[in-house]
Amino acid sequence: MKSNPHPDSASRLKAIIDTTIDGIITIDTRGMIEDVNPAAATLFGFEPAELAGKNISVLMPEPDHSRHDSYISNYLNTGEKKIIGIGREVRGKKKDGTIFPFRLAISEVALEDRKIFTGIIHDLTREKEAENQLREYSGKLEMRVRERTWELAQAIKKMENVNRDLERQILEKQLVESALRESENLYSEIARNFPNGIICVFDRDLRYVFADGKELHVFRHGNEELIGTRMLEDFPLEIADYFANQLQPSFEGKFTEFEISIRGQQYIINGVPLPDEDGKVYQILMVANNITKLKEAEEEIRRAWIKEKQLNELKSRFISIASHEFRTPLSTILSSVSLVNRYLGPQPKDERVDKHINRIKSNVGNLTGILDDFLSLTKLEEGREEINAKEFNLLHFVSELVDEMQVVAKHGQMVQLNYLGEESFCQDQRMLRNILNNLLSNAIKYSPENAFISLDIRQQQGQLLISVKDEGIGIPEEEQNHMFERFFRANNAANIQGTGLGLNIVQKYLTLMQGEIWFESQVNKGTTFYVKMPLAPLSHS
Repeated sequence: MKSNPHPDSASRLKAIIDTTIDGIITIDTRGMIEDVNPAAATLFGFEPAELAGKNISVLMPEPDHSRHDSYISNYLNTGEKKIIGIGREVRGKKKDGTIFPFRLAISEVALEDRKIFTGIIHDLTREKEAENQLREYSGKLEMRVRERTWELAQAIKKMENVNRDLERQILEKQLVESALRESENLYSEIARNFPNGIICVFDRDLRYVFADGKELHVFRHGNEELIGTRMLEDFPLEIADYFANQLQPSFEGKFTEFEISIRGQQYIINGVPLPDEDGKVYQILMVANNITKLKEAEEEIRRAWIKEKQLNELKSRFISIASHEFRTPLSTILSSVSLVNRYLGPQPKDERVDKHINRIKSNVGNLTGILDDFLSLTKLEEGREEINAKEFNLLHFVSELVDEMQVVAKHGQMVQLNYLGEESFCQDQRMLRNILNNLLSNAIKYSPENAFISLDIRQQQGQLLISVKDEGIGIPEEEQNHMFERFFRANNAANIQGTGLGLNIVQKYLTLMQGEIWFESQVNKGTTFYVKMPLAPLSHS
């Protein structure tokens, strides 16, 4: 004789259903709604009493609205399950006509005298909005980064041109210094064609002995005869004193160099002693180069660098905020599923219940992994990832990892470890785990059931050599050059879950570890990834 459920258990189960954040709707074999929990009624904008006895199709937009009764009829006639027991993303229609996305899981319940169908509804509106916002923000950010990168490249090109011009001027200055010792006529000709400044010779009283150059007007007003006049008499007292003090060491046989702003232009001044045959200095050569454009280019580069830094900070804040906002509901989902599983008690559960609970936990884990990928990529790009190398037992480490991978492998898949070499190894254990976990997860994900996956590890000539081989879908040859690019996914993997970040992160980790990665692949025959890194971390000095 079957015992009736304890009243307290029934009340507790009803309380759980009525207070769960996901919607639950029960229909009969004709598609008529029997029970609606408050969350489902609120989600569709109805009162529970308004939905009781109505056909479930009132909550569906076309074409599902017209086809739903045929779905049930086909199942009852053929027994073929097309949507029962399978979680999928569908669209719903609210009372006010609004269409919204949600994830629907339908299960069949056999009562003593009839069958009913229960649907669990999880609203995806916020998730979809967040995905669209993330996609939009990422696109805008990438565009701005490309624009700033182009601006920086232009500024660098401009600075290179200015530097080449400055190098040419310095060469001319050196020629002038040599020519002054040989012939006043020679350095006079050179000075007259000096492009961006002036060349002068002064005596100890700083009177012009020689002066020429295309910017001579900046240092003197009008076209007065310069020879014999004092250079500093047209300048304010503070500039005159500064010039005299800076050039004085040249009369003591020293080369001098300083910068000064004169009438809106920036100059670099070089003072060169001109000793006579006895080695005494009675005259000095002064070369003034106009570096205004160079200073402007430096300022432009500085502003571009600040903008780029601001963009990187904006991206980091956005990813951190998005990660936090996603993790909170994901943690809530995981906690709620665990609580539901606990409330069901220790008695044997329906396999379908366990299946859905495990599916929810698996999907939460996948989303958490995606968030971790984004955070890892951000840290790597900003240079906040550092090697933390410690000695550990590599054989024990990879053996445990293979056991973990075997648990999540598909039906019939076999992950085999082949290890050759010393067990002790010194490296960053967290980074190595991320690298191996990514490569093994990809091998499992892109291989069919009953496939063989091998992990080979050996030590040779001071190097740790790793290979991960699968029997999966392979990588098209024309797309292999892009596999380590951020967000890239091959065309034949479009229907398989993934972000396109994993291999990019693996490559960046290996760069930090002084390692490298490459692969061989054939479509529908499989792929082998090879990793090489030093047995002990190299110095970064």
